[in-house]
Amino acid sequence: MITHRTSSDAEKRHEWTPYVFYRQAIEFARRGFVALVVMRRGFGHSGGGYAEREGCCTLATYLRTAKISADGLHAAMAAMQDRADVTTQGMIAIGVSSGGFATLALTSDSPPGLAAAINFAGGLHRASLATGVRNAGDGDALVCLRSAG
Repeated sequence: MITHRTSSDAEKRHEWTPYVFYRQAIEFARRGFVALVVMRRGFGHSGGGYAEREGCCTLATYLRTAKISADGLHAAMAAMQDRADVTTQGMIAIGVSSGGFATLALTSDSPPGLAAAINFAGGLHRASLATGVRNAGDGDALVCLRSAG
């Protein structure tokens, strides 16, 4: 299961497709794995609105974003459990940037069968709604994940 980064630009978020990870998915398939590229809620043509936004940079904001992101990955994994051609035993979750943050958040309530989580440059980097300044601020993402379990 592979998931993507975030953009603060709403137009860019709607232009995204799962094909951004096409080469990586093909390499997993060549090695005998099913590769599921997850477009989280509000990205590309996924259902629902963009739910990972909430101003900058409090622990509560990070916890909310972590839960929303992890819930989407849980749902994707659950959808695969009903397929006869897929096993979720030994599943690996991989995420880039905010997708890495989502992947780590998934491990705070690990679904059955999740064997590993790989975080590439994971985290959140939000711009303050008031100033537009990009700053990690008071709400460190790692503190959030420690708080989440």
